Amino acid sequence: MTTVAYASDLHLEFGNSVDTERLEAADILVLAGDVDTIPEGWADLLRRLRKVFSGPIVGVLGNHEYYNGVFPDDREKFRDAITHDRQAYLLEKEMVILDGVRFLGATLWTDFACGRQMRSCQRMMSDFDVIFDGHSGSITPEVILKEHQDTMDWLATQIMRHPHKGPTVVITHHAPSYQSQHPRFAGSPISGGFCSNQEHRIQRWSAAGLAPDLWIHGHVHDPMDYRIGQTRILCNPWGYPDEENDMGFRMVEI
Repeated sequence: MTTVAYASDLHLEFGNSVDTERLEAADILVLAGDVDTIPEGWADLLRRLRKVFSGPIVGVLGNHEYYNGVFPDDREKFRDAITHDRQAYLLEKEMVILDGVRFLGATLWTDFACGRQMRSCQRMMSDFDVIFDGHSGSITPEVILKEHQDTMDWLATQIMRHPHKGPTVVITHHAPSYQSQHPRFAGSPISGGFCSNQEHRIQRWSAAGLAPDLWIHGHVHDPMDYRIGQTRILCNPWGYPDEENDMGFRMVEI
């Protein structure tokens, strides 16, 4: 068995502290995005973690990593910042196998409730004011939708056409199901900016015996633990300082 520690939405840009106490029991650490808005923040976190944890660290970027930056170009700045750590992996439509466990990672983004909430998300979410395309201005929902579709195509190809004999863990920032939306947000016109409905895909993969064992995500600031078919969906967000979440790492064995 491999023990995976996981967390998301550390939001270190707001001064959140890092509790490393539980890491001693982990073999691998997963960071599901929104760690810090600047590359140096990621680098500093890795240096702090290495004082107590020597295992592999696997992460994906969230939407906040691109704030006041350029999508997708700034991804390379974060990768460059952590090159000093040879056991750190920042995935974007990429795979790594560690201790026999396959990790498939990407930000994922969303489909805006199958396109129905594109305009409301564009009006109401900060992403479309503070993430830039490097050419004409801010990114558009159309760009994000295309990225989401490309990611799901890639993920489906990996799962259906390249089976792995050991466990598979998917890591994304955005959520793969509206079950990850807290009931207090029911009916929100921007729910589609946080989640997409991948339940039919996961059920189909489950029926074929190919579904991921775990899907770890972030973005929503409420902890989640539920199942879709053969896949356990997990989220452990630290969130913003005023949200009073448990700012520690959770463990899961696989």
